[in-house]
Amino acid sequence: MTNLSDLSITVKKLAWVIGLIILVAILVLLIVLRSSNQKKSPQLDLIDKPKLNNLSFKTDQIDTSNVKLPQSPTTLAIYQGYDHANLLSLSASLAQKLSFLNKPSNLHDVNLGDGLAYTSDTQALAIYKNDFSYQKYPAKQPSAPKSLTTDQLKNTLNTFFSNLGLPQNFSDAPQTTYYQSVGEFLTVTTDSKNATITNLKFHHEIAGAEVIMPNSEISASFNKQGELAELSYFDFQPGSKIVDYPIISAKEAVKTLTTSGAALIKVQSSNTYDILPNEFKLASAQKAYLAYYVTPDQSQIIQPIWAFETQVNLGKSQALAIYAVPAIDPKFFTQSPAPKP
Repeated sequence: MTNLSDLSITVKKLAWVIGLIILVAILVLLIVLRSSNQKKSPQLDLIDKPKLNNLSFKTDQIDTSNVKLPQSPTTLAIYQGYDHANLLSLSASLAQKLSFLNKPSNLHDVNLGDGLAYTSDTQALAIYKNDFSYQKYPAKQPSAPKSLTTDQLKNTLNTFFSNLGLPQNFSDAPQTTYYQSVGEFLTVTTDSKNATITNLKFHHEIAGAEVIMPNSEISASFNKQGELAELSYFDFQPGSKIVDYPIISAKEAVKTLTTSGAALIKVQSSNTYDILPNEFKLASAQKAYLAYYVTPDQSQIIQPIWAFETQVNLGKSQALAIYAVPAIDPKFFTQSPAPKP
């Protein structure tokens, strides 16, 4: 007859066997789940490197010692190319809402294409497929100057867009610049009370990231009376999201920036009379951030970039120069030519 000691030994042996079976089952389950997750991960295709429009300025050196590098995500999405509304189809409605009574004249611009021009004694409007510009002429007897805040000027602009029935799909925080008249020219000033013009610039956004593209900013200039004097508007709507791609870190982007792997995509002087040189001796990086870059001839896929804002000296003044580095991990690019000179 089996005693208690033998029964105890038997139970212990069975416990070891059962425990081993359970452990093997758990390992098999983990392998299956991992394999299943890998199968569900999307296969990332190779894509063309973005065709950055490299401006024809030579840069001898880029100093990155003072730039603060932000924390960044490990992936960012790419998007289908942008799709514009045809503003020309809205021309009659826009002209009517702005009280233009005369018939328009035809326009043609090498970059903007065909357009229509409306004029009156007090204002002018030029409309193209993707852009329009508006100008209100100075009054012969202007009213007293008003000291308005940026928020008050934004409200004036929002009312203007609302009255025209246009979407306000751009950044909420504008870049504010004050200009003072110096003869026939305008120069930047920090004296907001005595400024001749207050300019607000807005950029379009994709998922909270700035969109950088030629002539795409919404620029609104206000006179001393707080009235909208000039407006340039570019319509932009990104396509649908495609898929997320791994991106390089800010440190990796800096390495590319300082080894002639970046494209100079924008130069902006602080006034209207400086002549830009053909060569920048030194560009001092001040800011780095992730953005999306779009060019008119590269509208199939919208990709992220690392943008570096730098300052370059122009003698007595300075200019803003923005350099761009593709943000997507280079191993996902097909072989492609360098940025266009």
